[in-house]
Amino acid sequence: MPNNSIEQGAPAGRAGLALRARLSLKRYRINDSWL
Repeated sequence: MPNNSIEQGAPAGRAGLALRARLSLKRYRINDSWL
């Protein structure tokens, strides 16, 4: 996915990225707990 299009997006795009980051962090923590 091109970062340029995301960066050019409205603040909502950044909010979406933040949500994805949180979800990824949650998944990463869950994976660590399983490991």
